[in-house]
Amino acid sequence: MTKIAMSDYKNDFLGGQNHIKYLIDLPQHIDKSNVTAYDGVIMDILQASMVGYIEGTIKEDKAWADFKAKVLELYPDMTFDF
Repeated sequence: MTKIAMSDYKNDFLGGQNHIKYLIDLPQHIDKSNVTAYDGVIMDILQASMVGYIEGTIKEDKAWADFKAKVLELYPDMTFDF
């Protein structure tokens, strides 16, 4: 990525900008202090729960309810703020 950032790479979609040079340093500023062992599993559940919503076969409220139910099956002490 550094090689691309420092090159004359241009993205036609972005009007010829080399967006990589703006993104290359961002990862070092990501605060990972709130990352937990549960995040990967919960993200997988979220993605699986939203497939029907994205495909238009279920309503958004149902997708969120399914997500919460599946998470609570694995982690019954989990709480949600939404």
